[in-house]
Amino acid sequence: MAIRPKLSNKYYVVSYMHTLYGHDQPSLQHAVYFQLQSAQEAMMKMIRRGQDVVGMEERKLEVSPQILTIHRKGTL
Repeated sequence: MAIRPKLSNKYYVVSYMHTLYGHDQPSLQHAVYFQLQSAQEAMMKMIRRGQDVVGMEERKLEVSPQILTIHRKGTL
């Protein structure tokens, strides 16, 4: 029997300014990554392209009873 590794509850958010199609002003957008190295590489690529990167932060996934009931509703 194979044992699955425990999944991390951390993820990383890179925030940047981007002008959406049909808009005149840039707005704050977010890119989500589940590995720190991937987030850092993506942020450096954005900076090299001249994109206005606001920052990067680590966040944690939250377990909510409401989320669990929605997920389980379709599996019963």
